[in-house]
Amino acid sequence: MESLPAGPFRLESLGKTFVRFEFHLIKLKNLDYRLFLESDNPLAYALMAKMDYNRRERVRLKADFLR
Repeated sequence: MESLPAGPFRLESLGKTFVRFEFHLIKLKNLDYRLFLESDNPLAYALMAKMDYNRRERVRLKADFLR
């Protein structure tokens, strides 16, 4: 799968811009899930499944998520 580059996205037609936004590429696999355990943000918990952890940590991640 080809990854998207970070930067602006524009949707233009007939010389007019209808949608424009900036984004940053975040590689979740390179982040340590433990840094986000104390977060109050539910999105952080949802994205933890895509972060870096090994098979032994999977059980702990599930238990921490359910707390």
